[in-house]
Formats: sequence, structure tokens, C-alpha cells
Amino acid sequence: MIQKITKEQREEYLGRLTVILAVVRFLLLQGLAFRGHDESRTSSNKGNFLELIDWLKMRDDGAKILLDNAPVQSKGQPLKPAFGIFSAK
Repeated sequence: MIQKITKEQREEYLGRLTVILAVVRFLLLQGLAFRGHDESRTSSNKGNFLELIDWLKMRDDGAKILLDNAPVQSKGQPLKPAFGIFSAK
């Protein structure tokens, strides 16, 4: 089933994607690993990717709002495809 999304949802998705791709690009250019050994919320070092996302959220209110309001997938639930993201005009 393809879901129709609003223009606002599409813009939020593209904003989150842009932030995440910027972090991925930085880690790749620096040749750094993405994961840590303990990625739990209470860990003091969650790995480069999650640490950079948290660092960015502390310094950019727009990124914090976008990433904190992202839809969350429940454990054990299949990921719903977001085909509507690219077809909404």
C-alpha cells in the first residue's frame, strides 16, 4: 500500500535525509567507523555516527526538531516503504 503524504511531511523527510547524509559524508571523508560497541542511550560513547547526530542536535535547533520528531519504527514491525515521499508534488 502506498501512502500519500503531505508537502510538510515530504519536506521534513528531505530535511532529515539531508542532515543524516551530511554526517555520513563527513564520516566517510574522514575514514571513521560508524558504530560503537555500545549504542544504548546510557552509553558514554555511542559510536561516531550517533555521537555526531547528537552533537549536531545540540548545536542546530532545526536539526534537533527534525530528528527528534522523526517517525519511530516499533521493534519487530516491518519498515513501511516511503514511496509516497518521492511522488508527492
